[in-house]
Amino acid sequence: MEPRAELGVVHAELCAEHTLVGPDGEPVLIDIEGLMYTDIEVEHCRMQYYQYVMQSVHSPAITDQCRMSGMGLDASVGCRCWRDGVTTLPPVPRELIVEDEDGYLDLAVPDDADNSALHDAFARWHYDQACPHKRMEHTDLRISNWAGYRRFQHALSEQGWQHFPTLHAHLPQANGGLLPPQHADAALAELTLFAALGQPVDKTVLRDEDTGETLMVHIEAYQGTAIWSPKFRAGVDPQGFFVLDVTTDPPTETFRSMRFTQRVLDDGRAELTDERHTLILDRPIKSWSEGLPPAARLAVSTSPSEVEAEFGWILDALTTVLRAAISTGNPVRWY
Repeated sequence: MEPRAELGVVHAELCAEHTLVGPDGEPVLIDIEGLMYTDIEVEHCRMQYYQYVMQSVHSPAITDQCRMSGMGLDASVGCRCWRDGVTTLPPVPRELIVEDEDGYLDLAVPDDADNSALHDAFARWHYDQACPHKRMEHTDLRISNWAGYRRFQHALSEQGWQHFPTLHAHLPQANGGLLPPQHADAALAELTLFAALGQPVDKTVLRDEDTGETLMVHIEAYQGTAIWSPKFRAGVDPQGFFVLDVTTDPPTETFRSMRFTQRVLDDGRAELTDERHTLILDRPIKSWSEGLPPAARLAVSTSPSEVEAEFGWILDALTTVLRAAISTGNPVRWY
């Protein structure tokens, strides 16, 4: 085994919500606290694993998580072991340990050179030695990838936010923020109501007509856009698959179709054709399944989808963290 000569930079949560456009028109990345140098081969193996899960586990909820595994909303609730006096003996004086408003512990001394040994010892203890909960978190869950979460928010909106005032006030719009424990009961009741109403949600998708695979899903919050490129945007809405030329101001729609064919050219570009027009894209619309070629025949369709089938994963995860907030008296922390 040879030491790796180079590492790559991984943002860990690269998505539209974490990209801004500067005054000069250049994209700027934000939320870089998870930025890391890492082994590109390790990252490749991780994505290969997700591809395996997607092909082996026939659950839309799980495969959606894998498709955008690092980009989404997570939630955690701190445990109350310190408050209840059931932790192990800390390696630092107890009077130096304080509990913040989120229910998490920290040291009441600066994290500087003079106190580095204290902070290092505390961090190791806090991570997996203090109590049965890793990082002293009662619950720590992925809620959803951003695409699924935005669809969930839209479904709540379609049923009427007046039925879900607590969720409207405390579900986050981005990573960060808290749901106070005193609101967890009301939020849980509203989740139950959402599931009980059971109003089917329309789901517009772009499918491979030959395999039936879903290639794109309409996300209202993104105006249907699924592909962002310096020169074009492409996506799907109830009126069809569309391509926008973003080099013009305003952007110009150059292609729209409910059913079309795709041919990959020798130079790697894709030729899209329907009965009215042809467009060349600089890349094909690819399959999510490893080893499958890009779809040759594609079609857009809209059909009702049941709440449990579409949002069961999100409802289960939110229910778990809300119950944890109720039992511990600690807030739900969104991240």
